[in-house]
Amino acid sequence: MPPKVCTDAQVIARVHKSLEPEAKQYSVNLPSPTLPLNEYLSTLKKTRNLPIYAPTFGMFLSGETDTASCHKFENCRNSSLPTPCTVEQASAFLSVFPLNKLDYDASYYNKMGASKPGPKSRASAAKYKLRDSMSVHLLLPLARWPKGKNDRLKIGRMLLEKKGTDPNGTVAKIDCWCYTPNELGMGPIHIAAGTGDVEMVKLLLEFGADKGLKDGYGRTAVELAGKKGKRQVVKILEEWNGGGNLRGRRG
Repeated sequence: MPPKVCTDAQVIARVHKSLEPEAKQYSVNLPSPTLPLNEYLSTLKKTRNLPIYAPTFGMFLSGETDTASCHKFENCRNSSLPTPCTVEQASAFLSVFPLNKLDYDASYYNKMGASKPGPKSRASAAKYKLRDSMSVHLLLPLARWPKGKNDRLKIGRMLLEKKGTDPNGTVAKIDCWCYTPNELGMGPIHIAAGTGDVEMVKLLLEFGADKGLKDGYGRTAVELAGKKGKRQVVKILEEWNGGGNLRGRRG
């Protein structure tokens, strides 16, 4: 059975719902969710005192709006999975909110009293439009999408090309909307390998994902794939030479 198609109304509704608490807290009026998608996004951009960050785009992309929906993905409860957006909807979002505008700004750190990016994140920010810990909000949920959802590869390429997102961003904490405890320290390569998503693994490797990256429990992608019996993924990871090709094959 092919994955369901997400309508514009559905994708607006989930983003609208995710923004309602903050809008209420700061007395901000959100655009009407009955607007067409492009008009809704354009009006949202003009809304003062309500900056849009990477987590909002992650919710827009995947339909994951809380930890419970993440567990559905993690446990492969396919009948109740959120419906990911389409490549056209993702393009519409990025045309209004470019990747390099989705990072937390000074106002966020001042408001939340949060620690500012450390050396690793600063180095990632110098290389990518969206640094490591912001990129994971987009790439990790994307890596959970059903393998029959072909838009996942088109959207992944859209996010990764031209140094858009960092493929080696990892889960730094577990108290965020899109992470589950078992995913501490994971990057998208761990998720894709563990689910046996051959094409997503290849895409991530193509754009520089580190196959030797260890999660918070010391596990590499190949170890996770092996534990779950994903032999084809194990073979790809073991043969990847880091130069864009598999060992023994010519590019």
